[in-house]
Amino acid sequence: LKTQPLSFYTKTDRLPTTAMGTKGPTAAFTSSVFPGKPGLKGSCSFPLGFMISPMAKGADIPSINEQKHVHLCLTCGAYLNLYTPPENDAGIWICCICQARNAVPTNTALDARLLQSPIIEYRQKAAGTDNDTADIDTNDCGKMSKSATMIVIDANIPPVEVKAVINHLASLKLENVGLVIFSKMIHVYQIGLKGIASADIYSPTLDPIDAGEEMADRMYFGCMDEVDYCADAFFGTSSFTLATSSDNKNALSRKEILKMKRENRLRNQTMNSDNGFDAFDPSKTAELLKEVRKANEHKSHRDLRRCTLEAVSYAVHLIRTGGRVLLFTNGCCNVGQGSIAVDEDSFDRPNRHGDTVDFEKMAIAAEQMRSLGSDAFKDGIGIDVFCSGNSFLGSQAFLGLVKSSSGYVLSHSSFEDTSFQRNVSYICCETQMSQAISSSSHSNSDESIQSMASPHRMNMLNGVIMDVRMSSHVVPKLMHGPGIVIHDFQCPLPNERATFASCSAVAATKGLPTSNLPCLKTIDKVLTQIKMGRLDATSSISVIIQAEKSIPEHSFVYFQFVTRYIEKTDLVTRISTNRISVSNNPLDFIQSLNIQLTSVLLGKEAAFRSMAMNQSEEGDVLNIALAQRDIESRTFSSSNDLAWTTHGISKAYMCILKRDAPLFNTELPVELHQLLANLYHFRRGTIMGEGFQSSDDRSLARDVFLRSPLADCNLMMVPSSWRCLSGTTVNFEFVSIPAETLTLWDEGILAVDAFDRLFVWSGRTVLQERFDPLRKACLSYLFDRSKSRFPAPQLHCLVEGDSMCRELTSRLAPSHGDPDDVQNKNLPSLDELNPESLAMLRGKFRLYNKEKDPSFLHWYSQISKTPGKGKSLCC
Repeated sequence: LKTQPLSFYTKTDRLPTTAMGTKGPTAAFTSSVFPGKPGLKGSCSFPLGFMISPMAKGADIPSINEQKHVHLCLTCGAYLNLYTPPENDAGIWICCICQARNAVPTNTALDARLLQSPIIEYRQKAAGTDNDTADIDTNDCGKMSKSATMIVIDANIPPVEVKAVINHLASLKLENVGLVIFSKMIHVYQIGLKGIASADIYSPTLDPIDAGEEMADRMYFGCMDEVDYCADAFFGTSSFTLATSSDNKNALSRKEILKMKRENRLRNQTMNSDNGFDAFDPSKTAELLKEVRKANEHKSHRDLRRCTLEAVSYAVHLIRTGGRVLLFTNGCCNVGQGSIAVDEDSFDRPNRHGDTVDFEKMAIAAEQMRSLGSDAFKDGIGIDVFCSGNSFLGSQAFLGLVKSSSGYVLSHSSFEDTSFQRNVSYICCETQMSQAISSSSHSNSDESIQSMASPHRMNMLNGVIMDVRMSSHVVPKLMHGPGIVIHDFQCPLPNERATFASCSAVAATKGLPTSNLPCLKTIDKVLTQIKMGRLDATSSISVIIQAEKSIPEHSFVYFQFVTRYIEKTDLVTRISTNRISVSNNPLDFIQSLNIQLTSVLLGKEAAFRSMAMNQSEEGDVLNIALAQRDIESRTFSSSNDLAWTTHGISKAYMCILKRDAPLFNTELPVELHQLLANLYHFRRGTIMGEGFQSSDDRSLARDVFLRSPLADCNLMMVPSSWRCLSGTTVNFEFVSIPAETLTLWDEGILAVDAFDRLFVWSGRTVLQERFDPLRKACLSYLFDRSKSRFPAPQLHCLVEGDSMCRELTSRLAPSHGDPDDVQNKNLPSLDELNPESLAMLRGKFRLYNKEKDPSFLHWYSQISKTPGKGKSLCC
């Protein structure tokens, strides 16, 4: 199995049939028919696969709280489900995954919901949570302490943005909060000391472990009011100022005020040395301070030094077990461990942001951050990173920091943005660390789980564990999403051992074999176990699979997904089972394809290859391209693989239809045209194309794409666009139009949703005030579509001629590059324009290089003849 950073499903997707999945946490498959022949030939070069959001909230999921109604297969660990009902008299049931015989007690009625619903939940009381009332020796297995949140803030962030961050976090009513502020030193504030801003200052060269045991008793955690007070004292955002100044808005910190006083005093002493006295003038100082405050209000640096990794290390050390670290920064780490700067002293110069990066040091920094993130996750601590500004961030290193806990690295233009507030709210309120482990044994959690003897103590978990079981004919090939594959997996897991024992006892009474079970050889064939870092309803896994050998026609292929996570005080085991019918007729397969899901699976693999170098022997450690030349090389290679795969799919599809590949895209079958158009948009979009985004933005966009839901991925690949028409003064009609450049009419007002960007565009003849209701309708329409989206998008209101219009046009397909007759055939609405308007529309795009950015027609014509060198994205 080749594994990659692991991905998603959503409520708003085009829902598949029963065999392909349903709403909520069940899986969606690329087709409702499984090909009986093995390899890519059996699937006509199309990818086989599925996407599942295992922790998604589903309506009316049956919940079972009694162990006697749960039954496991003794051979492979699969659960009893509606596709394997037991025989009425004998109580024997055959596992749909491994075909082994198992038994249920005949003297106890089964819960009818087990045989009626494809998805079911089993809830147990989790050990180590606040409501754990079992009689457990707290010296041996103490209750989990209240979860803590450590706020880590870069001292180089402008004070007004820091104030915005603190104010929003205060609105979330966080409890048990700490504060670390860092630059070239680390300031750990004693939040518990009310009414005074007291901080312990540590050098980044001092390991947190060597800082002394008394750190735990220094009152580093408290309420948000004290965090606000301490941040105000450091950044000068409080109401304190000199009595002679009436400007409280831009107040400096006490340290800065004292520095200004000293400099002014020395200056006056030099100028008035002959007078023999200090000519300090408070009124002049107040005026000078007012000017400095105005200049420093949005100042983005103090000394540009950041010991980021060391600061996060201190935060993790202080939390100890169970909690979060929220890191806010506006630049890369350039001091101490994790530094990526060529010369740390060069960061004293304000204009040296991105040109001092040493990519060899970045590779080391990425590994150091990955190691810190992994150690933190073992203690149940999750890390998220929020970035702002336009400095180079070294986002690849930050991605390593959050990988183990399935955290997020999100970039914003400013921490004052509404999108930032929405993103922080989602991460703090809608996600949680799925953790309930002993505070006394957190440093060696895996071993402690295995050593627990009582059934109640077995109900302990760190992270989210998902089992993916498939029929033995099928093997997983590629995987994407927020998680890692566990190679030394356990089956059954500790919380399942009591159930396994009772099922073994029942099987023995029926004369079924119970020795040497479970069968490790069978488990190795059918089971893939994945570990995710946190409970997140939007987290998904996407897998590309392949038939390893021929499957009899008219039979079924089975899939079962078992997800375990901590929700409040419960350990939830969610079981979802699917089956797909098998057919050897290729037409049955291609006619049942889910085109949207198929294109997204191919896009995810292309995005991964564009950011990954050669993998390690373990297979699950991502080696990310860091240097610009490597990034460009991998992107070019991935684009070739996309072209090669597209060529193979087109050729196989037309071969099945017994037709020659058409020379023009207008002659393609509708389903194939839609798939190829999605892949065409993707190859030139913000993830794979040569847009205006920086290497940081591109890396973060690819990471979000790999873990995003199907509907969101569709928007990342192909923007949705509408033309707003007025029906009455209050009712407006939104007409869906293609995301192409020839829709930018002078008379048009467009609403465009590109997932991370929302655009309202106005042509030059509709700029008058009387058209404002249409623009407001577009704003309202886009807001309603994206109000619950994560990450939150940015909104741009554009008029024709704005320089920012490039941000929109770069996301639209250049249909103006096609011949006039092809334009009219693809866009019949062009007939509504008079010849003068049509000529002006085509004349808007005179500066166009069709070799660098070909239209869909030219791109398809090229790859249908000579796809170039590449390999399939399906394996």
